[in-house]
Amino acid sequence: VGGALALLPGASGQKLWPALAGILGLPAGGDPRLGPNSIVVLPFGTVGGGPEHERLADGLTEDIIADLARYPDLAVIARNTAFTYEDRPVRTTDLGRELGVRYALEGSLQVASDRVRVTAQLVDAGDDRHLWAERFDRPLADVFALQDELTRTIVQRVAGWQGALAAARNEVARRKPPESLEVYDLYRLTVELTNGLTKERYAEAEPLLRRALELDPTFARAWWQLALIHQGYAAFGWADDPAPHMAAYADAIKRAVALDPNDPMIQVVAATAYIQENELERGLAAFERALALGPNNAEVLGYLAYMRPTKRPLRLAHEDVGIARRAL
Repeated sequence: VGGALALLPGASGQKLWPALAGILGLPAGGDPRLGPNSIVVLPFGTVGGGPEHERLADGLTEDIIADLARYPDLAVIARNTAFTYEDRPVRTTDLGRELGVRYALEGSLQVASDRVRVTAQLVDAGDDRHLWAERFDRPLADVFALQDELTRTIVQRVAGWQGALAAARNEVARRKPPESLEVYDLYRLTVELTNGLTKERYAEAEPLLRRALELDPTFARAWWQLALIHQGYAAFGWADDPAPHMAAYADAIKRAVALDPNDPMIQVVAATAYIQENELERGLAAFERALALGPNNAEVLGYLAYMRPTKRPLRLAHEDVGIARRAL
């Protein structure tokens, strides 16, 4: 019930939830199930410019919300609820309590002559700490292309594999005592370990993933990460016999796809697994699905640009060059 109301379009969910929470005996601060990976994108304000630039700011906000919502491990407050805070001063900590979110992304758009400056910052709604901030200066030419580019860049900086949210969540997991680590904490720690690309770090990460899967065998991202670990053992020559690892890799990624077919990164790795099993058409279809699910996800674009050209006709290479540029 809480999840449905917290994400209702318009202000109705925001207003109804505290009252219903009192009746049900639940916390009044937003949806209690949104958890540590929840975020609200506040409407970007404008400094200078006219109505057309206000529309650009609103469009940028809406696009960022839509793209963040594609990340399966993020709970994103709906656009209509977020826009009830437009032109309304509110403390980030109050916002966190009202909506039950852990993070808030806010920003502004300033127009001067033929240039636009966009400032964005990510704030911890629990203690008002600033986790990330960046300024983007661009020529004000093609408004739609500018909106797409800024959306893609900001989303990647915030929610990408090594973005600000990942760094914040890794820090939370590192501070917890081992016995209190939850499934998502364990997953985040393994991602951080495997980024090191050493056999020792992979060996340290695998039992953490096994523990996560014991706690929740339906967590698709844990199966995906386990698949990558087995792939790493085989690809980097860390196993005397790579065959068992390749079999485990294929099994783990198929489990991940069955559990969450709408995760673009899972689809990308599934595509490589299908191709390695000589299922070329199935692999290319998975690549296309990954692109549809994560059109602005730099990790997805990078995988596609690296893997797909080797399996398609040379006349289509220009498409993958374009994808590589978008990933950068």
